[in-house]
This record gives sequence, C-alpha cells and structure tokens, in this order.
Amino acid sequence: MWFLILVAFISLLVYLSIFKVNTYWTRKCVPQLTPLPLIGNMGSIILRKKEVSDITQDIYNSFPNSRYIGIYQFRKPTLFVRDPELIRQITIKCFNNFPEHSLFNNDENDVPKNKGLFSLGAKSGWHDMRKRLNGGFTPNKMKDMFGIINESVDTLVEYLSEREGAGVDSRELFTRLNCNVILNTMFGIECNCLKEPPHKLFSMGNEINDYSSWKFVRIFATTISMTLTKVTFKHFWTILS
Repeated sequence: MWFLILVAFISLLVYLSIFKVNTYWTRKCVPQLTPLPLIGNMGSIILRKKEVSDITQDIYNSFPNSRYIGIYQFRKPTLFVRDPELIRQITIKCFNNFPEHSLFNNDENDVPKNKGLFSLGAKSGWHDMRKRLNGGFTPNKMKDMFGIINESVDTLVEYLSEREGAGVDSRELFTRLNCNVILNTMFGIECNCLKEPPHKLFSMGNEINDYSSWKFVRIFATTISMTLTKVTFKHFWTILS
C-alpha cells in the first residue's frame, strides 16, 4: 500500500515538474509552440525529419504577428526572437544584458563549434575572441575578400557548366565551395577544391558536421545533463575496455 502511494507521489512530482517547465512561456504570456515532455520542440531534430534551417523557418512562421516566440530545447525554455528591431536592440544597445548564448551541443569536446564567436559568451571568452577577429575583418580586408570570393564563385559556375545535364550532390558541392573560400581568404592557400582532390580541411569539416547515430546520442545526452553524461559514458567505456 505504502509502495503504491510512494510511486503515485513520485509520479505526481515528475508530472508537475514536466508540466511546470512546459508552461514556462505561457505563464509569462509569451506565445509558444506546444512542447512534448522531455524533448520539448526538438522532436524533428531527434528523428532527423527536417534540417535545422527548415525547423527554424517553421518556428519563424508559426506566429507571424508576434515579435518573439517561446520554444523548448528539450527541457530548457528558449526565446526565439523574430523582430529585426528587437534583435538589433538585444545584440547592440542592450548587449551587456544578453552576453550568454544557448548551445544545442553542450559537448565540451566539440571544440570547433563551441569555441566559435557565435557560441561563446561573456564568461567563456567572447570579448577575447572578438578582439582577435577584428583585425581580420577591416573594410580594406573585406574588399579584398570579396574579390577572392568572386573568383571562387566563378570557378563554381565554370565547374557546373562543364557538367551541364549531370546530377550533382549540392551538399558536397557547396561544402567544397566553402572550403575553397575559407582556404583562399583566411589562410591564403590557393586551391580549387571543386576539381582537385579534397583538401584536408574539407575532410575535417565533414567530420565536424557528421552527426552519426552515436555522436547524435552523445549530443542529445549532453544537452539534457552534462554531468550525468560524463559519468554514464565514463562507466560505459570502462565496461567496454
């Protein structure tokens, strides 16, 4: 009898905890997308039904008359701002009040993504990274970059003209173009990733963006609880070894 009461009590606490999280934006009178327990509005990402860009577009279009929308990254309430003027106010005028950024991937080992300017916050070195990058994006250097980017795009047009009528993998094609632009503009390495064998940077970029099932499970777990994930994976690898 007491066991059933305890189970019912724990179940009630879990339900109230989930319900309270899932009504966070409603209680603040912010229009929100209806979340699912534990996974929030991340269902399409977990099941890989849509690309992140398509999901972002769906969120943007869900409340066309609202300046912002409440969503849930798993159990974490997140404000999706869609009004340009409000975005300008947050990112420029009131930036000191919004220095931290929310990451989908909390995996500390994913250095290339978590150390980028758009991923860093005030506590994790945003100001230092901004100072380092400022020198590389002066008006004169931006003009020089524009010319180099134009040359890379011309190479792309030439490449597609030669393959007229043949099918192409658009994802790989634009990944190669990006690799070409980055190598030429940022590192001063002249190359043609569209026609030549893939550069090492191309392979590294593919590896970073390759969300295999195992890697995705790890990212999903770190999003929910970083501490729990560290303990779980540590014991898991101990068992395997």
